[in-house]
Amino acid sequence: MKKKTQKELLQELDRLMRRLSEIVERDFASLSPQQFNWKPSPKSWSIGECLDHLNIISAYYVGPLEQLLKKGRKAKKPKAEYYKAGIFGRRFVQSVQLNEDNQLGLKMKSPKAYQPSQSQYVPASIIQPYLAYQEQFRDFLADAQALDINRYKLGIAILPLIKLRLGDMLRFLIYHNERHIVQAQRVQHQAAFPH
Repeated sequence: MKKKTQKELLQELDRLMRRLSEIVERDFASLSPQQFNWKPSPKSWSIGECLDHLNIISAYYVGPLEQLLKKGRKAKKPKAEYYKAGIFGRRFVQSVQLNEDNQLGLKMKSPKAYQPSQSQYVPASIIQPYLAYQEQFRDFLADAQALDINRYKLGIAILPLIKLRLGDMLRFLIYHNERHIVQAQRVQHQAAFPH
């Protein structure tokens, strides 16, 4: 990754979040329940399951991110100009980030606690919370502009003892989001997808 200022990184992540929300509204909001819940195979996720998984992850991180940002605003510490990935952060981001060909790198199984909660959804019941979480995360990105995103750390959901720098955590969450939106788009583009 090319050296970026913290401001550049946060703006880039905000643009990606906005694009992902637009994709969800454009491609998935008008789907029928049959389309939203269709799976290419029994072990694959439907569009609804991809978005439900993202809602579960977002719900987990909202509270800790709010607390961390509040703590950072109170501390009023000076901030470094450039973003610097941590060792663990770089690895976690690479594990979810799409490659140059927009392909998924590593295949991973989500821990049970973060898997979709059911298999049949009403599209609006998943899409509305998804869009609301994305708006909340965009607010977090705006709030993070005032902090040193290299200084503050947050534990990851699957191993809370491993703490990532705020900048790494935001990258991880947003690239993880992108990964599953692309996965959902691939479901929609399957030849057998119901029309």
